[in-house]
Amino acid sequence: MSVLFGSLTSLFIGLSDLFLVSITKRSHIVTVVVTAFVSAGLVALVGTVFIAGDLTGRDMALGAGSGVFMAFGLVFYFAGIQRSSVGIVAPLIALQIALWPLFYDVIDGARPSALVWVGVSVAIVSLLLTTISPDLGDRVLVGLRWGLMAGTLYGIGTLLGGLTSEASGMWSVVANRFSSLIVAVIVAAIMGLPVLVPRRDLPAGAVGGVFGGLALLCYVYGTQRYDLAIVGVTGSLFPSVSAYLMYRFLGHPMRWWQGAGIAGVLAGTSLIALG
Repeated sequence: MSVLFGSLTSLFIGLSDLFLVSITKRSHIVTVVVTAFVSAGLVALVGTVFIAGDLTGRDMALGAGSGVFMAFGLVFYFAGIQRSSVGIVAPLIALQIALWPLFYDVIDGARPSALVWVGVSVAIVSLLLTTISPDLGDRVLVGLRWGLMAGTLYGIGTLLGGLTSEASGMWSVVANRFSSLIVAVIVAAIMGLPVLVPRRDLPAGAVGGVFGGLALLCYVYGTQRYDLAIVGVTGSLFPSVSAYLMYRFLGHPMRWWQGAGIAGVLAGTSLIALG
């Protein structure tokens, strides 16, 4: 079941990315994110109807904190894709989503096995393959910078979300989505941006938000009830889904060795989970 919920998380994130990135050329990234968080918040509220829980202060705080980090992480992720390539940015996020729970365990006193360190090594070496892109030129370094920032924010955000207890049900997801929405609206207001995309792009923005909301519901439900590391790592496989969908439907460039590099990153993160 851990693998199932983690895999659903990856699938829904990939679909969310496809719809949202498709409209970032016509609207500012922050505006797209605000639009998505509106429908994602509604999905989270519906989730509480089916999976009830208690409004515990600890879990709501973790959910809200997770939402703040993930809001900025999503903006940086889309900014990196827009300025570089999903093949450069996404693997960095996948690796950090897998590494932050490992850092947490080490700080908590755990001693990772040799298999974990092999996985880390495989993932890091594989990242080098994803950075070889003659088509992008100096935009490779741009993608690396945005990917590192987005990965750090995403990694911390997903870790905090995964630490919520089963007793809270889906209320922590509600806290996550609405704290994300509040942060995004504030940023939009400071920048003088509209909070919703144009009418013709509303369906794509709303559908992208629904898939994003479903992804977080699956992730939190899985981590609350099953293995955090397994759900976290299989949930971090979304770059393969996102990269393929954007290559297939949006024309994002990707060479065969970059695909092999992404596969290597995913293999490395899987070894981290198995260890």
